[in-house]
Amino acid sequence: MTAVAGESFVEEFQQECVKAVNKLLKRRPQFPLEGYLPPPDVLFLIVDPSSTRLELVAQGMDVVRRQFPWLVMVLLTGSAWPADEDLMTWQLAGAVKLEPALGQREEQDALWVNDELKELSAGVWGSRREEGAA
Repeated sequence: MTAVAGESFVEEFQQECVKAVNKLLKRRPQFPLEGYLPPPDVLFLIVDPSSTRLELVAQGMDVVRRQFPWLVMVLLTGSAWPADEDLMTWQLAGAVKLEPALGQREEQDALWVNDELKELSAGVWGSRREEGAA
């Protein structure tokens, strides 16, 4: 998801994250999200701050982390990593930095693997739906 600064950024950010989490969980509206623990798979949300100040995005991430402590959030920062002091100020002191940064080849490989996993998942879920319909 891409962060966009507005008048009430943190609230809007949280609402967008909740939508993304619902989509990740394939949750139906009749089941409450509060107190929900996901299946053992690792679920993650990639946050692209775009031109929004990182400290503002970090505030929103802190709110979402408190709501979904099991959710792995990946903050894209470009080539400049935030300083450890900034992470502490933003309540992200436990954040893990990906070092060394991914190069173009690694990013391309990651996109390829992601596409392959999506196809595999679609194939598995498609066959399970067909079994259920029989």
